[in-house]
Amino acid sequence: MELVHVASKANVGILIREADIPLLPAVRSMSEMLGIDPLQITNEGKAIIGVESGRCDDVLAAIRKTRYGKEACVIGEVTTTDHPGDVMLKTVVGGRRLLESPIGDPAPRIC
Repeated sequence: MELVHVASKANVGILIREADIPLLPAVRSMSEMLGIDPLQITNEGKAIIGVESGRCDDVLAAIRKTRYGKEACVIGEVTTTDHPGDVMLKTVVGGRRLLESPIGDPAPRIC
């Protein structure tokens, strides 16, 4: 389930900080070269977990103890908004961009 759908169903907004999204340099380079937004394509093996802010440190510590959770991090926060369902990306240059639900899949599934 993608974030716009989650935000809409929960009647909240979400703010994502682009600088905090862990993208491998190779993924960033290939995405730029192919003109694909890595935030708009299927990404298997990753999870986004919503956690009450007061429990964030405990949850992160528990996840980081697991085999595949070593690089777990916080990339955003839930916000109150006049437009429930809005997912805003705070860009690395300080601007904001509205993230929209993908239309179709810009990259075919390989598996």
